[in-house]
Amino acid sequence: MSQIFVLRACAVLAVVSIAVTLLPEPNTQGASVAYLGSVLMSGIFLVLSMRALPSYRRGPWRWFVPALGLVACGEVWLKTLQVTAPDVWPSPADAFYLIGYVPLALGTLLVDRQRGARTQFGGLLDAIVVSASALVLSLVFLVIPVLTSPDMTAMGKLVGSAYPLADVVLLSLVVRLLFTTGTRTLSIWCLSAGLSCVVLADTLQNIEAVTGTDVARGWMNLFWLISYVFYALAAYHAQRDIEAPPPPPQASGLTLGRLSFLAFAAGLPAVLEVSLAADNRSGYGLHLGLGSLLMLALLVARIWDLLRELNATSEQMAVLARTDPLTGLANRRTWDLELDRYLIAARACRTKVLMAGLLDLDHFKKYNDTQGHQAGDDLLREAAQAWLKEVDGAGVLARWGGEEFAVLMLCPDEAGALDLMDRLRQAVPRGQTCSVGAARWDGSESAPRLLQRADEALYRAKSEGRNRTVLAPPAAVPRIPAQRKAGDSAGSNVSV
Repeated sequence: MSQIFVLRACAVLAVVSIAVTLLPEPNTQGASVAYLGSVLMSGIFLVLSMRALPSYRRGPWRWFVPALGLVACGEVWLKTLQVTAPDVWPSPADAFYLIGYVPLALGTLLVDRQRGARTQFGGLLDAIVVSASALVLSLVFLVIPVLTSPDMTAMGKLVGSAYPLADVVLLSLVVRLLFTTGTRTLSIWCLSAGLSCVVLADTLQNIEAVTGTDVARGWMNLFWLISYVFYALAAYHAQRDIEAPPPPPQASGLTLGRLSFLAFAAGLPAVLEVSLAADNRSGYGLHLGLGSLLMLALLVARIWDLLRELNATSEQMAVLARTDPLTGLANRRTWDLELDRYLIAARACRTKVLMAGLLDLDHFKKYNDTQGHQAGDDLLREAAQAWLKEVDGAGVLARWGGEEFAVLMLCPDEAGALDLMDRLRQAVPRGQTCSVGAARWDGSESAPRLLQRADEALYRAKSEGRNRTVLAPPAAVPRIPAQRKAGDSAGSNVSV
């Protein structure tokens, strides 16, 4: 459908809807024809909009067609009864209206599922808070007065109670559409507006039935007719939602608007209870009091869920803050903290050797240029995982920067630490090699000095041909070098 056709159709439907509400005698034959014509035009617009969708996207919107069809049948029956038997209530038309809520609710649920919405516990609690508040108010001010009315028949009480409860279901669906984590597209907003118009019109009708007044008939008709237009617009914009790219993900949780809405919904029963008590009309005080307690319990549950989400988010942010995103290893900040912690442990335990090492992948730039950046990233990830397996919790492994990594360990002796360093050198995947510079902490030097000596050893390993492990000389070199036994480093590329 062209954009011009949609605009013209919406304009015609809006004009017809407003014109019907402005008719001085809504029960006349002309008003009935205009009302039914508006419903029929909305139905045609809905069918055309639905047919423009791909076949695999039409399923949820098919349910809105019988919903409008049942409304149209109810309107025909009602307009007929207004001429033949205007005082009959409830009438068979109410059966069509009430049954029409079923496909309307099913279609809305399927639309919500089709957009990929995920109902988090917090969003579910928000929907329950609003629905429970609406349920309490409906029971107190609409359902209970109908059920306790001595002037109504049993069928009248059943039908009169069914409308408010059906509206609570529709309201809960609106909250579900707006509070879940799915994308809130223009189609979803139109559908929510249509359901809200139905709830508002039904509420006005229920208030008229309870109070015996007839002052909002024009507004009720307007809201009902506009709701049908919104259903058609929702189906039309569903096609545009497919063509448009998905919006960026949005953070879930309580916004200021949602918090204000929840506070209003949760506090409304208590406010009404206080107002009735102030006017010495406390007949529903028990019901409103129980409803207020229910709201309080739900709000406590919502606060608990917020705290749980906050703790989970804090833990996740802490992990992200100390982890390198590419390799999953500790990042530079975590390395600095761990180095300070290991130095404290080494000072307290003089029987173990603290060894720091720097690892640098040989010819990584050449590999990155020839194999591609993705292959280079894969090499970094695979090397990190291979080294983690070798370290196996015996130390700290971190990404130092670029293709350089750092390792820190407390070992019983120097030979064991050097052996682990050399195993790391030999564990590089994809046939690549690395150079390792190691430095043993002398018991008093600072962390920067220890890393400087490890870096100097790495530079020496690079300059001596790469693919080797070099141990830095002590910070204070003795005048007479220590004697080494023959074969101490046989079979390895470890040099001192």
